[in-house]
Amino acid sequence: MIALRISFLVFTLVAVSGCANRLPTFQFDKSRVVSASFDDAWARATGFFANGNIPVELMDKASGMITASDERVPVSAMSAIAACPDMALLINPRAGHMDYNVSVQPIDEAQTRVTVSMMFKMTYFDATSDYVTYDCNSKGEVERRLLDAIGAR
Repeated sequence: MIALRISFLVFTLVAVSGCANRLPTFQFDKSRVVSASFDDAWARATGFFANGNIPVELMDKASGMITASDERVPVSAMSAIAACPDMALLINPRAGHMDYNVSVQPIDEAQTRVTVSMMFKMTYFDATSDYVTYDCNSKGEVERRLLDAIGAR
């Protein structure tokens, strides 16, 4: 029984590592110059997180940095925003996770550069009754939404 379980675990790890390496990558804008003062862009950036009820870990206006992490992403929403390993036959997806890194930097009195960097993860429940987490590739949708919200007047 132990040999069977070990064989299944090795098969699962090989299958998962093979699929994880073949995830598609997407090209999209991660940075945008917005026609807004730094203070206005900063207010819109912080408003994005407040209005979305997204837990913020760091908000430092002096450096222009915001970091946030949201572990409450529904599995059903992940397919629209990130490419994740699809292991439907081996393990079941349980939860999505997003990490935000946002930089808001003044260019001059009327323009601000906003850069968004995202990391996505998906947690699965595998056949050995363990939770495993895999990196996913962003499709650029969350970055676009955030950049649009900050650039909106």
